[in-house]
Amino acid sequence: MRFAVLGPLEVVDDGVAVPIRNARLRAALGMLLLNANHVVTTEWLVANWWNDGPPPTARKMVHKTMADVRTMLLRASHDSSETPAVVATEYGYVLRVTPELIDLPHFLALARRARTALATGTTSQTVGALRKALAMSRGPVLADLVDMGVSWPELRAADQQRLATLEILFDAALSRGRHRDVVSDLATLVERDTPTERLIGQCMVALYRSGRQVDALNIYREMRAATITRHNRELGRGLEQLHQAILNQENSLEWSHGQPAIPGGLYLTGASV
Repeated sequence: MRFAVLGPLEVVDDGVAVPIRNARLRAALGMLLLNANHVVTTEWLVANWWNDGPPPTARKMVHKTMADVRTMLLRASHDSSETPAVVATEYGYVLRVTPELIDLPHFLALARRARTALATGTTSQTVGALRKALAMSRGPVLADLVDMGVSWPELRAADQQRLATLEILFDAALSRGRHRDVVSDLATLVERDTPTERLIGQCMVALYRSGRQVDALNIYREMRAATITRHNRELGRGLEQLHQAILNQENSLEWSHGQPAIPGGLYLTGASV
């Protein structure tokens, strides 16, 4: 049995997707996975599951939901001896699971592998780690819960880890001159995801170095318009300077060995981890 939280929650056993029949089960399992092998307190669950205040039977409802999660996993598993266990403790509940069965820890390990490959000059391993990470990342962490209005601090922190990992991997590829290898991936990510300013800048640089100046400028305009509409603010000064450099076709934008992914010492806000 494997669990995917990089995108909408997915549970797969022996190649078969396990249906999760309601939002409460998704929320419960999602929180247990974000805190795998650590206790999630009953008090936290009661306080965060009801926006308008918990009902008098809240603790009983939490207990029943956790029992339903336990039953769902047992019924779906072809090998009960390897089924992750939902265990009740004095203070709450914990999902006992091998970390390798969850996509997020493996995803974060790819960033560590990319750092090592970059330090040793092993470019093929750097790009290989990026490819694996992109295949795993299907969107924001627990995107289905986000779409339902869930905004737990643990969820936001996990998604910042995801974005920071992507930043590291793209930095590694761009600093090794592999902009043509990653330009399509960056353009897709910026269009479909919730990109940081660093990811937007990486996309602009990759497009420009791939001979697509107009597309690089268009990305800036689109992201600027979206930021003003959604957040009522401008993009950061670093992106503005990068846009101007691309507009002027400055020589500092061209790739050369040993040059950082983002040229000219520009500061672009990245993920908060």
